[in-house]
Amino acid sequence: MKRLKRAAPAAVAASKATAEAVHVASLQRILSERTAATKIQTAFRGYLARGALPELRRSERLKSMIEGQSVKEQAKIALRCMQTKGGLQSRIRGMRLRILEENQILHHHLQQKRHKEHDKFNASMGGEWHDGRKSKEQSEAIKQYKTIN
Repeated sequence: MKRLKRAAPAAVAASKATAEAVHVASLQRILSERTAATKIQTAFRGYLARGALPELRRSERLKSMIEGQSVKEQAKIALRCMQTKGGLQSRIRGMRLRILEENQILHHHLQQKRHKEHDKFNASMGGEWHDGRKSKEQSEAIKQYKTIN
């Protein structure tokens, strides 16, 4: 029995040592998994950052260009050109309206001239044209009869 008493503490110590070794091994495994996950995450974040870096550079370059003096000058020139274009368009519209009015007046004068020429022609031909079935003599006889009565 004495032997058992001596063996029991040794067995307990051995089992504790074994449990501790298993515990240390599992901790090392967990730590190595965490380390691997951290390395993977770091590599992936680096990949994303390398992809975003050119875009960030372009954005910064655009921002500096927008805030730059040359862009302000270009904007002033563009504004001046747009104002000039607007003025020209209004002048052209006014000229077109004047030309249209002049053409309408000219057309009206030409129509009046044609009517006068037509009236002169009719007068030289002996009066107006009648579309009736009666002859010229019959029409003149009716006209004289009306003037007498």
